[in-house]
Amino acid sequence: MYTTGRKYFENVFFPISIDEVSGFVKPKTPEKRFSISYIQTGEAVFESAGKSYVLQAPVLLLQNEETEMSVTHTAGLDCASVFFHPSVINSHLDYDILRKRKKAEYITDTQDTYLFEVFGTDPESVRVLPLNSHKNSECEFLFKKLIHAVAHDETDYCPCWMRAVLISLLIFLLDMEKDIDEVIEVSTHPYDFKDVILYLYSHYREDLTLGGIAKEFGTNRTTLNEKFRRTVGCSAMAFVRNIRVTAAAKYLRTTDESVTRVCTDSGFKDVSYFCKLFRQTFGTSPKEYRSMYSQTGDKVQV
Repeated sequence: MYTTGRKYFENVFFPISIDEVSGFVKPKTPEKRFSISYIQTGEAVFESAGKSYVLQAPVLLLQNEETEMSVTHTAGLDCASVFFHPSVINSHLDYDILRKRKKAEYITDTQDTYLFEVFGTDPESVRVLPLNSHKNSECEFLFKKLIHAVAHDETDYCPCWMRAVLISLLIFLLDMEKDIDEVIEVSTHPYDFKDVILYLYSHYREDLTLGGIAKEFGTNRTTLNEKFRRTVGCSAMAFVRNIRVTAAAKYLRTTDESVTRVCTDSGFKDVSYFCKLFRQTFGTSPKEYRSMYSQTGDKVQV
């Protein structure tokens, strides 16, 4: 969970590390870390505090020092994560100061604690920041700078550069805090039904049929539909359509893809049908919906 200097700061340990391979689960170490995960593409199902959640890109996932989670499913996941101790920002900062268990000695220490408020204090909270196309580009730029700063100590001011880029990323998060989103929780469904829900969230882009879903779970179409109506209040295929149209709305907010591409990426085959269903759901056409979503990331009012 450290980065070791190699050139100007040989054998100096910095309490920050980057992971571009393993995803967003914090390594199992005795040392607690904050983490920021930039999920550019794909989807993941993860568990935290006994609950299961679905995460869909592009998003930022924030974990405070107490958050623990495990990934149960991924699809097309492209993710980079930074794990760090608050002392990389300010050498006086520790978790006791951040959680007000200990008083800060200097006024600058108190001021720097503000940077960490976006992570929250509840170990069971899952904080997600959705990214529209503008914010996604900005986030990608900051992450690339941070990865480069951590990976290369090319100058004698490398620690200052690393700290400055990380502070820029934290300020970016604070600016977006109003957009913190609720992740889709699936653990509210009966345990024996949760696997079906997770399967649909993970495969909604595919050519799903009622018969195919029933076969996947060793049941028949009538029994499956009855269970859906009893559990979630609609048929299985109506549930799939809701997942798809919700995903389409997110793509319209966060990408510049054409309506036709959004339609197919969301699992729909017919653009006319997609536009009709979208209007029934959101009261507006896909193009109008996109125009209502500002580049600053404000929520659409529908």
